[in-house]
Amino acid sequence: MPSQLISLPSITYANKAKSYLAQYGIQSTVIKTPKSLRKRGCGYSLRVNQDGGQAASLLQQAGFELLD
Repeated sequence: MPSQLISLPSITYANKAKSYLAQYGIQSTVIKTPKSLRKRGCGYSLRVNQDGGQAASLLQQAGFELLD
C-alpha cells in the first residue's frame, strides 16, 4: 500500500498526532509538507503507510486540525 500524507499546521501538532496514532498501533513519520502540496505557510505532515483514511478520522475525532 502506498503511503499517504496527512497535513497539519505545525511540527508541534504533527508530533502530537504521531504519538496519538501510535496508541492505536498506526506508525507514521513527521515530514515537512512538500512545497507543491502546501496551501499556506510551512506545514508539516505525517506520512502514514497504513490506512490514511482511518488515521485521519481518528485524528479528527480527537480534535486535531487537519489541513486540506
